[in-house]
Amino acid sequence: MKKSVTSNMSLLSADASYVFLPTALEKLDISYTVINTVPAVWLIVPENKNLTFLDISYSNTTFFMSIANIRLTTFISAGTRYDFAWHELKKLQNSSLKNIVLKNAHTNNGIRKYGNGFFFTDLASVVSLDISRNDIWYFTDELLKPMKNLTYMYLSQNLLLSVPIQLTGQSYINTLDVRNNLLTRVSSDNTRWADWMQELHGMTLNIDGNAFECSCDTIDFIRLIQTTKVNLDSRSYICKISNGTVIDTLIAYNSLYDLFADCKSTLWLTLASSLLSTFVTISLLLVVYSKRWKLNVKSGRVINMMCMCPMNERLLFGLKMC
Repeated sequence: MKKSVTSNMSLLSADASYVFLPTALEKLDISYTVINTVPAVWLIVPENKNLTFLDISYSNTTFFMSIANIRLTTFISAGTRYDFAWHELKKLQNSSLKNIVLKNAHTNNGIRKYGNGFFFTDLASVVSLDISRNDIWYFTDELLKPMKNLTYMYLSQNLLLSVPIQLTGQSYINTLDVRNNLLTRVSSDNTRWADWMQELHGMTLNIDGNAFECSCDTIDFIRLIQTTKVNLDSRSYICKISNGTVIDTLIAYNSLYDLFADCKSTLWLTLASSLLSTFVTISLLLVVYSKRWKLNVKSGRVINMMCMCPMNERLLFGLKMC
């Protein structure tokens, strides 16, 4: 049975105030707390093995926490800087952590500064990671490598131009949320990976609210929306065609041959140009190859003629035959 938080203020020194929390406490939610006092306040929970949930979201405080032997499973720090959250996490035993929420926490700065294998180093046990609303526009190559058990990934309301290719190195992703980013499509590498996840254990992919394009370059993606076995949040997304008209992908799919008739002619023109340039290159090489003996003979004659000339006349060779 969860017990409510009760506090017992006790002034133990002239330098700080201390709040002792129950040792049976299971959940501590101090979100939206504003405490700026002098002297500072300490929250103390001695030898607590029951506390598994901590939420410090949108807090602005001067108090400190001292919780011995804590084994959190859920840590939420939305609306605070990522470095503040990381400072708190370092004081905890992270091997039990399963769920982390860092929404609106300037995580993009942390990725840029510590992304190459250091940002999530101690979070191998984490199953669910929510880093939505952080202006993230790219992933470093090693960012997710330490998180071998990652199953639920929430990246909505960022600035991603594509689904991070680094996710294809993950084998347990069951849910990926990339809604309300700047995606114009989902690449073939990502869709093949999503199909693989679907075969392994099922896959939910949320991609609504992106800047999708319906063009010759995205025909495969338009088809995939209707044919994939991956659980999508919709089968009809808003997209823009080349003339600027906004339609949805279901209409585009049902009108592929009408809307994208130009794609075939463009494809054939590109193919013909490639074949023509290849033919010209091969022809030139064949001509050079067929003339190689004549060039060698002529070169030999020139060298012999030069050897027969006096030195002073050799210097003028090319301007006057000796």
